[in-house]
Amino acid sequence: WLNKYAFRGNRAFAKNKFIEKVTLPSTLVEIEQRIFDDCNNLKIIEFTNDNPGTEIKYYYKDINGITEKNFSVYSWPSNVIIITKNENAKENLKNNISFFKKDDIFVIDEVIINEEMIISKDGETLIRGYIKEEGNFTIPGTVKTIWNKCFFDQINLTSIDLTGVEMVKDNAFDYCGLTDLIVPDSLVNIGNCAFSYMDNLKTIKIESAAIIDTCGFSDNNYVESIDLGNKIVSIGSCAFSNVGVNGNGIESIIVPASVTDIGEDSFSDFNVSTIYCCFSEEYAESTFEYGLDFTGNTDANVIFDYEN
Repeated sequence: WLNKYAFRGNRAFAKNKFIEKVTLPSTLVEIEQRIFDDCNNLKIIEFTNDNPGTEIKYYYKDINGITEKNFSVYSWPSNVIIITKNENAKENLKNNISFFKKDDIFVIDEVIINEEMIISKDGETLIRGYIKEEGNFTIPGTVKTIWNKCFFDQINLTSIDLTGVEMVKDNAFDYCGLTDLIVPDSLVNIGNCAFSYMDNLKTIKIESAAIIDTCGFSDNNYVESIDLGNKIVSIGSCAFSNVGVNGNGIESIIVPASVTDIGEDSFSDFNVSTIYCCFSEEYAESTFEYGLDFTGNTDANVIFDYEN
């Protein structure tokens, strides 16, 4: 049943393809945890009460079928953002919500919302981008940061120019439809799984002094070519793991001398024939935190002291 006091009924709105925004009234006190399961077009959930983290109770069944209450909100669509009425409501919600949604909470006055994007009021952070038809997305020139899950599952996104962008945060491009990726000179900070799980991606070219976090480019199974450039600084653990495993593989990559650290298993299960390293084996062992463990389970031929 549904009234001003409660949204009850397991999966009440599940798999609805038309809902884009839900406003939760200030009178709301109860809600089923899985009420918005698989609402893939749901973009925004807006809280209008003062303390949504404690005033609203979420109901779910535990493993024994007993009704419990908490505020984990684990089942909402991954790329949904949460809007609150003011800064106090935002902080109250952040103190009670699941950790993986904390970065997706914004005060209504912090953002500008339209059909193409959700962007910060100062124009520097692109929070969400929406692509209705297959093709390119044009990033406003003021944008410096691409937010967590910004283009998550946007399969219609086939190309993008990241010039001017300085940071791409966690899971920003996961499962999107990019075919070729250029990391421009401006883009230095690449978050956890920032460019992962893209089955259409064929080429990666890095032009910047990049710092790549854990799994930054992992699980791009059909990549055929990678150019790491000559400025890259740090490659995180599993950064290129499971790359190229379902395609024809990659002939070779060159790891430049600019690298100061390569994490454990950075190239684990990486389908490449040869890894050329523009530094010595001794340098890797003495400088990298995990020494030579960056090759992981790859069968590649690793050649040190390569002169590019």
